[in-house]
Amino acid sequence: MRYEDFLIRIATSSGGGFEVQIQSPAGEGRAPFLPPLSVDLADATAAAARRTASGERHLAVEDEESKSPPDGIGKALFNALFQGEVRDLYERSLGILAGDANLGLRIKISLDPRERALSRLQELPWELLCHPETRQYLGLSRRQPIVRHLAVPQTLKAVPWPERLRVLLVAASPADLAPLNLERERKNLREALEKIDGLEVAEMEPPTVAALREAFRRQEIHGLHFMGHGGFVRGAGVLYFETHDGLADPVSGEDLIQKLMDFPSLRLVVLNACESARSNDEDGYGGDPFSGVAQSLIVAGLPVVVAMRLPVSDDASIAFSHSFYNRIASKDPVDAAVAEGRQEMHSVDRGSFEWSIPVIFLRTPDGALFSERDGPGARQSRSLATWIFASFLMASLFAVSALWLSPRSRVESAGVARLRVLLLSPEGRPVEDAKAWTSVGGEPKQVAGGWEFDIPVSQLPPDGRITVHAAKESAFLSGSTEVRLGDDLAPSVTVRLAPNQAATVRGIVVDEAGNALEGVRVSIVGHGDETVTTKPGGEFFLPAHAADGQQVQLRAEKTGYNAVTQFHPAGRFPATLVLERH
Repeated sequence: MRYEDFLIRIATSSGGGFEVQIQSPAGEGRAPFLPPLSVDLADATAAAARRTASGERHLAVEDEESKSPPDGIGKALFNALFQGEVRDLYERSLGILAGDANLGLRIKISLDPRERALSRLQELPWELLCHPETRQYLGLSRRQPIVRHLAVPQTLKAVPWPERLRVLLVAASPADLAPLNLERERKNLREALEKIDGLEVAEMEPPTVAALREAFRRQEIHGLHFMGHGGFVRGAGVLYFETHDGLADPVSGEDLIQKLMDFPSLRLVVLNACESARSNDEDGYGGDPFSGVAQSLIVAGLPVVVAMRLPVSDDASIAFSHSFYNRIASKDPVDAAVAEGRQEMHSVDRGSFEWSIPVIFLRTPDGALFSERDGPGARQSRSLATWIFASFLMASLFAVSALWLSPRSRVESAGVARLRVLLLSPEGRPVEDAKAWTSVGGEPKQVAGGWEFDIPVSQLPPDGRITVHAAKESAFLSGSTEVRLGDDLAPSVTVRLAPNQAATVRGIVVDEAGNALEGVRVSIVGHGDETVTTKPGGEFFLPAHAADGQQVQLRAEKTGYNAVTQFHPAGRFPATLVLERH
């Protein structure tokens, strides 16, 4: 499986809020981002996510029931993140990759952990992202895996694949903390991993940090799998190893790095300990944004960390690990392996949301733990590469003559139509910062005053008619025109942009449990005279007084509930408003 990145970089905006900056196969863009829920409300999904857990690994777990269904939170997150220009780039990127079954779109959520204002966003359950229309969870898909990326100034060196992948299991259950059934989990996990070809399991006793260092000194370790308690001590994330007396020894992420920094063979750490994926303590504000265990390991230069947001049951943990390591040993990208691991957790209990608990922090650009360089078969690959280069060199000699042909001759001889598109503003001036696309695709290239498309003649319809679309989304301008590609395979067309027509906005209002609310008064802020009332299914529909994709501020209110205001793009993507009781 290969991936193109849909990079979502979240940053603070000049107005004091947040904005998302996109780099994707379909181009670049940006849009404002308003978190659709508080961190406290996101944490309330814990009851649903861990309802099957047989042993808690969090030292201060409350029994409070979930106030908001995980699927509702996933849809609200999706609508808040994929709106306007971002949603358009997402849909177009999927379209570009749709023809290749082995090519996926990696959803990479990137935060700069040095910005304290962003630390609260690290606590949001991004793995629950759910497409509101298809109802598909992105976190369960190997074609759209969700990974977290921290922008840290560390270089990453390529390491060749080992003959056998060696994973060190560490199980710690200090006598002075809540007991964990780790013996059963370790036994079952070892039995499952030993069945995987190309993978070797190692263990260490006792589970102390000194023994950990010694285990790495004795043999080359490629993966570290920790099972035990996790938490926060004075604002720093810790894993609870054991002392020589079997008591709790809280080890911070920074202290753990001091033990591991001399062993470059280590490429992967899996932390089956609650809160190992969190960035700071309970309220999600303040503190050191690097203080979480997983974040500390990534900041120190580790390529991949898989950690847990919440406690995970033994059965789900074993199911995840077996599938995950099986795919790793098969040289799948790590994010694809995590997706398969989540699928196994989903198969264990389809009514649970435990599958959303594993979080992957990824630094490798292609998702590979190791490079193929100097690995098994590398010599044959180099020989093949030499033969390919020689063939390419000979083919290039024949291709040089094509450079002397006229542009029209090159187009016809290659079976490609070359379409030039000139973009004009409503005032008739050339526009260079707008985007254009055609109804039949084609390879775009930006040129002065517009775009140029190379379209294979085989993709043209029988009558040769195609539609050219263009938009300058930042100014809410758009336009289109039709052109017929007949005898002239190198035509030029002009698209004049015009202000978008007034759009509408629609959506649904639900309570904290995800139940539709009837009789809620919904309006656009600034246009309160056009208030509508939700129907029995909680739906609403009203004029947006804005262009398609333009942000509007919705207000919903109902007796007995707290009123809520929320930004949402006008157009075809529905909004979800959540009302809480007084």
